[in-house]
Amino acid sequence: MLKSLLYTIGYDNMRFDVYKDEINARNAKKLRTFTAYGLMLSLLNAVAELAQLDVACFFDMTVYLVLYFFALHMLFMFWYRPRRHVTLLFYFIEFPLMALAICLGTFQDPQNPAVAIMVFLCVMPLFILDKPWRIGLYITVSAAAYAVASYNSKDTALYRYDMVNLAAYWLVAMGINYFTLKERIDSVETYVHYREKSEHDILTGTFNRGGGDERIKRFLANGTTGAFLILDIDSFKQINDRYGHIVGDEVLVAVAACLRRSFRAADVVMRMGGDEFAVYAAGLTECSLCKEKLDRLRAEIAALTFSGADGLRVSISVGCVFNRGSFVDYMTLYKRCDMCLYMAKKNGKDRYVFA
Repeated sequence: MLKSLLYTIGYDNMRFDVYKDEINARNAKKLRTFTAYGLMLSLLNAVAELAQLDVACFFDMTVYLVLYFFALHMLFMFWYRPRRHVTLLFYFIEFPLMALAICLGTFQDPQNPAVAIMVFLCVMPLFILDKPWRIGLYITVSAAAYAVASYNSKDTALYRYDMVNLAAYWLVAMGINYFTLKERIDSVETYVHYREKSEHDILTGTFNRGGGDERIKRFLANGTTGAFLILDIDSFKQINDRYGHIVGDEVLVAVAACLRRSFRAADVVMRMGGDEFAVYAAGLTECSLCKEKLDRLRAEIAALTFSGADGLRVSISVGCVFNRGSFVDYMTLYKRCDMCLYMAKKNGKDRYVFA
């Protein structure tokens, strides 16, 4: 039983590494929502405390909470855009809240059993999507910090009572957070697999039109310079008519493989439809370098051979436009490149034309 549980936790840790980008994106969204709801709830609490100021015990802390969440919310709304270290940042943001709950349950109220820290121990980690062992460590360290604070602020009988409750809530927090976390990682895995299938061309494995267009538009929105190319397989209809559609599919797959080898994983290679492909090579703005790359690509494609299609020589026509920061609109970039491709086909095919 224990061995199976440890294996499952280890497997979930590995899945976290595989889907880290999507998990970071989800944590970033949750962080903004967390600060917004925190600001709203702290404001409501401040209004409630103000309405009964004569009996309010923690009005000062409520004001500090309002200021804390207001500063965080402004930070995420107008300046900071969390990326790689957003999960670690989440822990740092929750730390003062957990510390406040510990203080409220110990030094601020040493005569009564703790309530806030028990709730926080179960609830606060639920906001963070992270590896199971890190969540478990977070819960354990928080519980240990409360145990130390309680030991130094309460009498022996009340301390023992709190420790019994703490042990029970620690087990509940570990269980709730682990099983909730497992379901959330399952959800991430399902979403990523579905998104990859919906964004990729089934035959060639490249991006399809929707997935590729979205990434190129993202490049343009972020100001990423590069070369945009549209490639067309010459006389593809005649290949299908003469050798059959099975050979035609083999040609598409082989050309797509050549494209993926010629460009980097960070570049966008997509099948636009039929025998037409497009590439956005990020950072490629030198004409001479692009010519070298295209010459090697054309030579590799010309050397392709296909079973049952003796004598078949495949060539491509290419239109290319360089984006050195002047293009913002994708359709303008596409039209300029498509015009270059038209000129390449008109001038005899098996060549490239630069804008």
